[in-house]
Amino acid sequence: MSETPQDPYRPPDPTNPPAPPPPAAPGYGPPPPAAPGYGPPPPAAPGYGPPPPAVPPPYGAQPPQGYPPAPSYPPSTQPKNGVAIAGLVLGVSSLVLFWVPVLDWLLALTGLILSIVGIRKAAQIQVGKGLAIGGLITSIVGLLAAAMFSIFIVFLVNTGIDAYDQCYYDGISQQELDRCMNEAVTDQFIK
Repeated sequence: MSETPQDPYRPPDPTNPPAPPPPAAPGYGPPPPAAPGYGPPPPAAPGYGPPPPAVPPPYGAQPPQGYPPAPSYPPSTQPKNGVAIAGLVLGVSSLVLFWVPVLDWLLALTGLILSIVGIRKAAQIQVGKGLAIGGLITSIVGLLAAAMFSIFIVFLVNTGIDAYDQCYYDGISQQELDRCMNEAVTDQFIK
């Protein structure tokens, strides 16, 4: 017969007392006594006691204030070149989104224009020239990526159209058309 496991949360059975703990392992005795010289901490120095209780202010008086307010500083008067920052952000965005042809063209062209304006503004205010140059470079690279991707898409579409024109005729089955187009497209890429 299998024994049912005992419930660890059940109160102890008074008719069946628990087993005594096992004896201690040999070789281990009581803990050593405390080292001499370590007793209770010394009493506090004379004159130092608990802080006196706070006296409430008289009726109607302002309670004591904490720290004074922090001094206010005037806003920064250093000029910023937000146009250069915008050109850089749009240039980097055009690099990330090069595979979305229309959006990439818009981002890259806008970034290019803002970067050129940012370079001119940086010459006047002496701030943000590096950002504007970075925006100009990333916008140009974004335009190149968009152009290469667009050319690739046009090539793929033209290859598919040429293969379809080459293979399609009335009465051709879908399987024959698929086989012919696969061969035509493969031949176009191998050339």
